Amino acid sequence: MWNPHSRKPIGISSLALLAGFWLALGTATGVAADDPPSSFTELLALYPQVDSLLQTVDSGESSDRVDEFVFQGAASYKPYATELPPPSRSDDSDWVYSPDRSMAASVMFYAGEPDNALTLFNRGGDGAVEILEFCGTPCQYLGVVWLDTRTLAMAQLQEHYHMPGYRVVGFDLVVSVYRLKDTTVTGFLLPPPKSPIKLPDLMRKYPKLDSVAGSAFVSFARPAYSDFEKLPTQAIDFRGTPWPPSPDTASDSGWLYSPDRRRAVTIRDYRAPFTGDLDVILVSYNRQGNGKVELLVYGRPSNIFHDVVWLDNQRFVFFASQAYYEKQRVFAPTYSVEISLFDLADSTRVEWRAPGVK
Repeated sequence: MWNPHSRKPIGISSLALLAGFWLALGTATGVAADDPPSSFTELLALYPQVDSLLQTVDSGESSDRVDEFVFQGAASYKPYATELPPPSRSDDSDWVYSPDRSMAASVMFYAGEPDNALTLFNRGGDGAVEILEFCGTPCQYLGVVWLDTRTLAMAQLQEHYHMPGYRVVGFDLVVSVYRLKDTTVTGFLLPPPKSPIKLPDLMRKYPKLDSVAGSAFVSFARPAYSDFEKLPTQAIDFRGTPWPPSPDTASDSGWLYSPDRRRAVTIRDYRAPFTGDLDVILVSYNRQGNGKVELLVYGRPSNIFHDVVWLDNQRFVFFASQAYYEKQRVFAPTYSVEISLFDLADSTRVEWRAPGVK
């Protein structure tokens, strides 16, 4: 069974007590809509807002896999006080208010401990801020939605490990439903897709990518998408950078904005301070809503960064190439053509590469 705080299995005795509690409740009241749902399809039928949450966190891709969500069980949780700040104003965009606006919830990333926290404001009507759940770097809290005045749902990513060796091979999507009236939480887990994203499928799904690829790689004898080799999925190493500065305005033409205009990326030339080389960089802006500019990819003079296309509010495709110079063909380099899918939500990069293009 699943415990939202320890991330460790719940013992058999705890499981028996939990089962006995729900059995007694069912005997006393009958099976009613008030009982926590034990299947994800039942949850969606009861609370359509959950589908809106999925649309927000992954553009609804998981909505096509609702039958694959695994029920993780129900457990109790204990809110505890924290010194984290309350909403700064009644329309603070970092907080999501309950339907009656008596409470507010927030999922925030912190540069310190805890890395992720689900916080609740004013549960007892006293203006206090409490933590309902927290997790470190293996998790990323994505969003929260209120289902009614006393129930809320949170979506998060958790690292998915391959045994043996504990190698991260993807991310589980977890939807947790918190009931404030009885402090119980119910979890549903969606494992990573069994089949990886294939480049031909990606290009067919988003026709705009093919036209951009044609413009980006116009100088090359472009190979078929099926000839691209998929490289291992990489974790993005986000690094802060003071240059280029953040956009001057929301319409800054040097930046390419996500559809909701909350994030942006740009490709810029960069004069290396020590070598004097004219390098190239790909950077992001406001990835976590904190206004930070972060370095995504650093390229040397042999790299060509062509273009970026946003697929949704968290994912974009990056087109690049790299020249390889052989001694006997200094003026006729060979190029590798590279297409990368960046996912800012789970901090991963999937790259496909076709070498030997001239």
